[in-house]
Amino acid sequence: TIGLTGIAGLPVAPQVITLTSSLNGPTHPFSASAQSEGGWLVAEPFSGNAPGSIKVSINPSARLAAGTHTGSVVITSLLSGAETSIPVTLNLEAQGLSVDPASLSFAPAQSGVDPAPRTIRVVANTPSTFAARSQSPWIRVSPAQGETPATITVWASVANLPPGTTSGSVLIIGPNNQVSVPVQLEVPPLPTATATPASVAIDYTVGGP
Repeated sequence: TIGLTGIAGLPVAPQVITLTSSLNGPTHPFSASAQSEGGWLVAEPFSGNAPGSIKVSINPSARLAAGTHTGSVVITSLLSGAETSIPVTLNLEAQGLSVDPASLSFAPAQSGVDPAPRTIRVVANTPSTFAARSQSPWIRVSPAQGETPATITVWASVANLPPGTTSGSVLIIGPNNQVSVPVQLEVPPLPTATATPASVAIDYTVGGP
């Protein structure tokens, strides 16, 4: 089995089949043909002699979607007519952005104080532009746009947020896909005032000093 991998819309590196022969002395003539739906698979040369090799590649005019595509290369002995079919699998990854980490969590050290900023690394499997958008008013991001690879800084503000867990997100938008990064902020409860002692007893005598 031959496995080819690549990114949809970009060239895929070819692979080589090495042919040997059981004949001692004379070369062994053969023919080769590629079989695939739509003709995306190419085998070269179409004929030759073993020992030798066959290059298996992708038709540059083929327009293949991301996913798994299957085909085969059939090698036929021109001496005996025997055929050997070699399965070929092509796995194409879609062009797109990815992020790390996949989510963010903020936990302020004390009430009323914004937590330290966090960062998101934006990469792509092919050079790409992107835009970054906060989906929540308490989240701020910078830069708002750029080119991969890049690092985005994310700030969270506790102002006007109630104690407890608040959820939001940052949206990273590319030409071929977009990624939503969940953001969670833990807002601590507000400090409370306490009195010590908790109660005071006063003795008073009517008519006394």
